[in-house]
Amino acid sequence: MPHGAVVTADGRHLYVPDAIGQSAAGFEVHSDGALAPLPGSPYLAPAATLPGRIALHPDGRHLYLVDVPTAHVTTMVHSYLIGSDGSPVPSGEPPVDTGVVMSDGPVVAMAP
Repeated sequence: MPHGAVVTADGRHLYVPDAIGQSAAGFEVHSDGALAPLPGSPYLAPAATLPGRIALHPDGRHLYLVDVPTAHVTTMVHSYLIGSDGSPVPSGEPPVDTGVVMSDGPVVAMAP
């Protein structure tokens, strides 16, 4: 059940959260528009989460995975670092609890 796909500012990578699959897929976007899975894709989300949205930081180095509903009751935001090959790896930072009971749809905005 993919939700809102996002493309990096340079157009080289595409990320798609999959709530039911409890994962996010990452792809390299070729110049002809063809997609190739990034190394390790799809990436499993933390346990007890349903990834519903991805946000990319304008710096191109940070990715945020936002739950739809979770076993934690409220929506959590998980942070990742984007490697040089486009693959996201957990940042090591604890998830942030938004306090929202269910967030579905375009609920993420990045502020400069």
